Amino acid sequence: MICRNVPIGNPVVRNITLTTPLSLASGFNDVWETGYPGIGVRLILWNGQALTAQTSPVLAQADSPSSGAKGFFGVYSALGPLNTSMQLVKTGPIATGRFPGALVGRDYATEAYVPSAKGSVPLFNSLTLLGTLLLGGLDIVVSHPTCNLDITVAKVVLDTFQLKNVPASHEGFGYKDFLISAVCQGVSIASFTFSGTPSSADGHRFANMAADGAKGIDVGLAWNINGQRHILPANDSWDQRTIDVDASSGTATLPLSVSYWRTGTPTAGAVSSDIMVVISYQ
Repeated sequence: MICRNVPIGNPVVRNITLTTPLSLASGFNDVWETGYPGIGVRLILWNGQALTAQTSPVLAQADSPSSGAKGFFGVYSALGPLNTSMQLVKTGPIATGRFPGALVGRDYATEAYVPSAKGSVPLFNSLTLLGTLLLGGLDIVVSHPTCNLDITVAKVVLDTFQLKNVPASHEGFGYKDFLISAVCQGVSIASFTFSGTPSSADGHRFANMAADGAKGIDVGLAWNINGQRHILPANDSWDQRTIDVDASSGTATLPLSVSYWRTGTPTAGAVSSDIMVVISYQ
């Protein structure tokens, strides 16, 4: 539309009403229910603010009209659909299914005036539909994160050790290295927590539980990293180790060592201990 004898540079103002036939999601003041459990939609207006009412008048200040021949200018650039974006928001538990396409709102012009030499001239009325807000359909697949312990290594057998070769000081000996792994899905970090019965002679070691077993010998557990063994004690919070899950294989692998540990005057006999591991993940 071209208006004659209007000074170049006067802006066009329109007042837009967005109508959303929806209800606000529970616990939110700017997220609307979509009909799909656990998924709501937030409407972001051109000014960065979210729509918080069923019908909201929006003051849209258009850019200065572009000029044509002297004494003329076009106003079409100010009357297109309102620039609005939508965000899907998790509002509760979500199940696998088909998210249907839906009409979220309508963009009506309630007032749009063109300034003229004799005052503002109405351009649209409240029945003028400038645009619609639509959500497209999509398939939703919910993957529940899991981590399962690889039980390939459920028992570590130490080599037989001669009593005469037991170290004189209280230390570990007869080390056996092994790996413990968790196979994970949808998980980025896994934590391994170890527990067992502490030795009465050294709470950092796991007690020898063998019936009629060796005296003065218990079991040590260590985490191997960068060529160093770090103690995993039986009696405090240092018994947890957190590692990243490998993105390509989906596994979290912890290198460990188990050993005999002299905790007193040693005697010949069996050495055995049960160590439990619990996996937590996120």
